[in-house]
Amino acid sequence: MRRLILAIAMLGFGTGCAREQSRSGAVSLPSSYRGANLDYASGEPSGVEDYRTTIAPYVQQSRLTYPEAKRRFLQGLPPNQAFYAATMVQDDTGTTEQIFVAVSSINNGLITGQIVTRVVGVSGRHRGEIYTFSESDLVDWVISHSGGAEEGHFVGRFLKSLFGTGAKER
Repeated sequence: MRRLILAIAMLGFGTGCAREQSRSGAVSLPSSYRGANLDYASGEPSGVEDYRTTIAPYVQQSRLTYPEAKRRFLQGLPPNQAFYAATMVQDDTGTTEQIFVAVSSINNGLITGQIVTRVVGVSGRHRGEIYTFSESDLVDWVISHSGGAEEGHFVGRFLKSLFGTGAKER
């Protein structure tokens, strides 16, 4: 049975500092992150496609604005800003989950970064893992500012409108 587990990590990006590093060097979400996990599909096979259809206009907006965000990242963001990218991961059972990575590099059409969301449903993936995915699989992007403001986050803002919680927009 295919399921979609959506970690609503994107709901908490603008509420804290841009990005924190633990003593081990692992990148994590802002300390004031107040995310929740949502089993979007409730175990129904159509859940993944329903979710993708629902967020499609916001994914399109994210992809249309991504080249400028990418350009800024490649030029070097100020120290008080961090770049995150969201994608979907899937395991052998068909469980699909949306994750965010703290982007460390973008090369040859590939985005690489450390997973910063807690992976709750997809086996074989975990927070802190270095993960690489194709730019064509981008779902959303966020430039997070230390004061709590954020840019991008089109899918996340849409989900916030459905489920509540607040982040400052820029």
